[in-house]
Amino acid sequence: MKILLMGCMRLALVLVFSIGLAGCDSKPEQPAADTLVKAQKALVAGQTSIDELPDRNIERMDVCALLPGGVVASALNLKLAETQAGTEMCSYTLRRDSGPEVGVVVSLTKSVSFIVTRNTSENARDVPGLGVAAFTRKVTGSHQDLWVARKDGLFFHVLGYDPDIAEPVAKVALETIP
Repeated sequence: MKILLMGCMRLALVLVFSIGLAGCDSKPEQPAADTLVKAQKALVAGQTSIDELPDRNIERMDVCALLPGGVVASALNLKLAETQAGTEMCSYTLRRDSGPEVGVVVSLTKSVSFIVTRNTSENARDVPGLGVAAFTRKVTGSHQDLWVARKDGLFFHVLGYDPDIAEPVAKVALETIP
């Protein structure tokens, strides 16, 4: 699957480049330039170690059990108000001493979601020092959208609804989730 995905990305880059050369006489349009940039990002992603990581079987994994709310609350130095489990995800609501509650969602994902999201997000920014690879991007309605890849093929996504909350949760998830 990964070899097929890498081949498709390389073919897309060749096609985009060929189409660009065929239209050298005319002024290139902006969408073609955007497509070329995305295709180049995809090729670069195909050369990273992320593509070589095995996808962990995340089916029916209980994130709330693997990353208990008490551990998340402790990492953030807040009080746990509630956890809600979903399919391969967990939502944590935390209380401050004063002010509104804080929400954070941790979900497990496949490598293809990680790679596609990174390559198609115009505002993605790498976050060094987290796992094998990590990036953050701005998403409407949240303050931090952080994607992390771990060496053993575990890919997860942390969505924080308060500034500076996703990174500490990602660090504790890297250490806690087996």
